[in-house]
Amino acid sequence: MKICVISGSPKGKNSVTLQTVRFLEQKFTGDEYTYIHAGQRIKALEKDMSESLRAIDEADMLLFCYPVYTFIVPSQLHRFIELMKESGADFSGKYAAQICTSKHFYDVTAMRFITDNLSDMGIKYLGGLSADMDDLLKPKGRREAADFRKLIQMRYNKKISLPSYACPSAKPAVYSRCLEENTDKSDYEVVAVASIADGDTSLRNMTEDFAA
Repeated sequence: MKICVISGSPKGKNSVTLQTVRFLEQKFTGDEYTYIHAGQRIKALEKDMSESLRAIDEADMLLFCYPVYTFIVPSQLHRFIELMKESGADFSGKYAAQICTSKHFYDVTAMRFITDNLSDMGIKYLGGLSADMDDLLKPKGRREAADFRKLIQMRYNKKISLPSYACPSAKPAVYSRCLEENTDKSDYEVVAVASIADGDTSLRNMTEDFAA
């Protein structure tokens, strides 16, 4: 399997999270790994995403790996996902998984951020592993990482992806006027300034209600 690892750590090759991926690469031989150090090279990637997009296109599976510092993924990985969307490339039908390391404080929020964005791009989600920062030093942590690798391999082979919980797009609602014009006139005037585009019925009605 060709696996494209998208690392969100600003530490690059010294990332603790990345060591879990390296461990899996050594334990499960036969796979071809490509690494995108989005966390460390985001400024360069903002100028040229062509190589990264090519690696993503050629991969069978994307593996997002990142630390959780403050409630969500690192800002560099956030930006990389924005660049993926802005590129206009079609990622639908791709498979992806994720590995994060943290002290299990808001790791679920970070992982949900990834899964929702994968859903936005039409990428099928195979699952995720939330590990402690030092889990790789323990037999239990290494066993859980290996079991996770076997699980996503099985899901990929059988084309099993987890369901998307992304909210459907909301239908636009049109605001209707509901206030009658106030006949009591005050001794001063109020000017309401609004920038209303042609066809923006809701904003026009809101403004007229406000002025009523």
